[in-house]
Amino acid sequence: MVHFRSRIAIALSLLAATFCVPVRAGAAEATGVVRPPLAFVTVLGINGGHGDVVVVSPRDGRTVATIAVGLEPIAVAITPDASSALVLDEGGYISVIDTASFVQRTTIPVCRLADAIAITPNGNTAVVGCPNDSSLDLIDLATGHITSVALPFPPGAIAITPDGHTADVVLPTSSFSDPTGEVVPVSIQSGAVGTALRLSGWIGDKAAFTPDGKHLLVSYDGNTQTGSAVDVIDTASDTISAVIPVPSIPTGLAITADGTTAYVSCWLIGNEVFPISLNGASLNPLLGVGSRDVAVTPDA
Repeated sequence: MVHFRSRIAIALSLLAATFCVPVRAGAAEATGVVRPPLAFVTVLGINGGHGDVVVVSPRDGRTVATIAVGLEPIAVAITPDASSALVLDEGGYISVIDTASFVQRTTIPVCRLADAIAITPNGNTAVVGCPNDSSLDLIDLATGHITSVALPFPPGAIAITPDGHTADVVLPTSSFSDPTGEVVPVSIQSGAVGTALRLSGWIGDKAAFTPDGKHLLVSYDGNTQTGSAVDVIDTASDTISAVIPVPSIPTGLAITADGTTAYVSCWLIGNEVFPISLNGASLNPLLGVGSRDVAVTPDA
């Protein structure tokens, strides 16, 4: 990406800590099992204050499984090989769920009140946003080694560029006096920060790249023209090429591997997951399960 990604402004320190909890990789390829496409949707406060992950078929909206996880599951990401779903909760843990058996294999402690998680395209690293600490936790999924990257701001949503080099971090608001959100690129290797790109709305929520890396989609709570919407950012020019209106309070965003559909979970309007066609097709709401965040397997 060019322009705002190329102007690196601040060098950041790296702090290292070690916690060994390996996450199995390559399971789907190793077993040769062909799995149906699945959507993993986090649901708050169902199990006596804890939450669930509801596994849904994107093809027909059928609930496949319900998995109990930690306190207030706020975000979910799926490894590129589709073997694991990593569910982040506000209690400070990642629940690692086997996507074949729907069994929680282990938990990984992270910062408390973490609110975002993304996985690098090679499946090696999970990036967790820690707003209370103004940092990113980089977790090696093979060794459990954690590197903390200090930031000059509390991070919001995270999207990883397809080349795996940069984490685009959403700042929900620019400042107390200006509620407009921003997207800031952070180098995963050096921890350096680039120049921010201003969104067209305020309270930025979630972000995801299309598989070809040509567009970054960022959802936000509202603006004066459309209300809640998704900005479509052209990554070659670093400009907003489209604004897609969505129902109120979009709290989750995921894009299918073929780049044709974005799934947006909306907290207040029927607690549904809404598919957005990125190629003009007509789609219907997927489900109503009290959703907070959504991730889809690569074959969805």
